Amino acid sequence: MRPLSAASVARRQGVVRLGLLAASVSALCFGCGKPVEQRECDQMLDRYVEFLMHDQEPDVPFEEVRRKQRAARAKAESSPEFAACTSQVSRKQYDCAMHAPNADRLEQCLVF
Repeated sequence: MRPLSAASVARRQGVVRLGLLAASVSALCFGCGKPVEQRECDQMLDRYVEFLMHDQEPDVPFEEVRRKQRAARAKAESSPEFAACTSQVSRKQYDCAMHAPNADRLEQCLVF
């Protein structure tokens, strides 16, 4: 077996370091992609309903918003689409939706 040149050893060490770096970044970012929980899906639905209510009637009473939110949650319980929220909505989409300034932007967060 022929001895490796210094350049060859350095290249291999670089590849190993790059691999370790990639593995470390992946491990660190695993927590960044934490799945969305059901309570977060419920919060997102509540936010969306609130936006829609205020779009229709800016001075809608708080109690009316809460009533509509409860009704929306009850309806969502039987929705296969909403049931898939925890597996279909990414953490990035959720964060975007929860920072959206209005219903239109919230919808965009979930589509793109």
